[in-house]
Amino acid sequence: MKQTEHPYWHRLYRCLEDFGTRYQNIPDFFKDRIQRYGILSLFILLFGSFMGTWMKDKTFIFWSFLLGIIGFIRTYLIFRTADKKTYEIVEGLVTGIDGKNPFARLRKIRVSDPTGRQSELLLDKNVKVLEGKRYRFYFGINEKKLVGIRRVDAALNNGTFLGNEEI
Repeated sequence: MKQTEHPYWHRLYRCLEDFGTRYQNIPDFFKDRIQRYGILSLFILLFGSFMGTWMKDKTFIFWSFLLGIIGFIRTYLIFRTADKKTYEIVEGLVTGIDGKNPFARLRKIRVSDPTGRQSELLLDKNVKVLEGKRYRFYFGINEKKLVGIRRVDAALNNGTFLGNEEI
């Protein structure tokens, strides 16, 4: 008697294999984010479920489950952004930082790329960069224009800055 494979298992195997090859082709910055969010979401889901069961509290289990699922959705969105390449990269040497006053929300960071072209980035003051070091900044492509005024759009923080890494 010949044993046949179930078609769903074969399709699942092909899907996981495709995910693995797509995951290998994304930048390390996104891999790090995906791993951190995924592990944190799994921890919240498992630990929260365990503690809620131990305390016999259904609302604790519900909120742990909800937070874990939201974390997995966020992980998937990061993966999709990296996989579909819906991001832009600004890379170069930080030549100047303006707006270091403690009450300002934004700082103007001047970046010079290897060809000598200068770029100015308006970023939150919590973004850690040092003058004289090389960085790679990742921005999501946002098709919506807000007000059109650069400082106002940056102040509204429409979620286009994904993060940075030192090179």
